[in-house]
Amino acid sequence: MPVPPPPCTDHPDNDTGMWMVELECDCDGHPTVQVITIDTITHTAHLLPIYGSLRVPDDFSYHETLDQYRSFFVNHFVNHHAHEFIMTH
Repeated sequence: MPVPPPPCTDHPDNDTGMWMVELECDCDGHPTVQVITIDTITHTAHLLPIYGSLRVPDDFSYHETLDQYRSFFVNHFVNHHAHEFIMTH
């Protein structure tokens, strides 16, 4: 179990310059979810888990990331057009 990440704040992280976001949960600690229509999506976001201080297990799959981590950095350094290159070459 990862060490709890630092709390999200109203300013970017001092070390990375990235904003932190966290999973929204109800009063029982269950994630809140909402189905949205595809036409409401305006752009993608690259989320980096805030790992904490423990080592990520060797057998960890990226498919588990949203279930295992509650807080993420929003990576504004990523090239949002990189997927176009990968998909066409």
